[in-house]
Amino acid sequence: MTGPDTSCLARVRAAMIRLQEHLLILIAVAMTLVVLYQIAARTGGFSVRWTEEFARFLSIWATFLAVPILISFGRLINIDFFHLALPPLPRRIVSYLQIAVSVATFLALIWVGLGQVQATWRQTSPGLLWPMGLFTLPIVVCSVLSLAVIPDWIATARRDGHDTDMEKYL
Repeated sequence: MTGPDTSCLARVRAAMIRLQEHLLILIAVAMTLVVLYQIAARTGGFSVRWTEEFARFLSIWATFLAVPILISFGRLINIDFFHLALPPLPRRIVSYLQIAVSVATFLALIWVGLGQVQATWRQTSPGLLWPMGLFTLPIVVCSVLSLAVIPDWIATARRDGHDTDMEKYL
């Protein structure tokens, strides 16, 4: 996270990020074990039908849980060549515009995602027999978590207004 922000909200955001990092480690371990179990089962001459679906479920959650962490550290994938080529003031304006569009997108994802979770909650997955809403729930949860780390992103945008990082491309 960026800056010397030591407010209570900053500490809560930092704890949230640490929790997500630990969850991602657990998910990676679980995915590895599930896939290894399936490999061993197939080597033994039988197949376990739920393993592929469970690994996919964990992969979906891992992908979405990583987004707020990446936003918080300013590491979300982007193409910044032209952004960094701008003078500081236009660069800062573009950064804030990007944040505003992202906030609107997260709010839209929460709205649409809640409808999708509701629509699919009564359907069950074929292998695990879990509600399909659990497979769409990460969209909502991680959009909320992404909104929570927007202050970190704003701090990065303030800092990047003065940053001249173009030499890494030359």
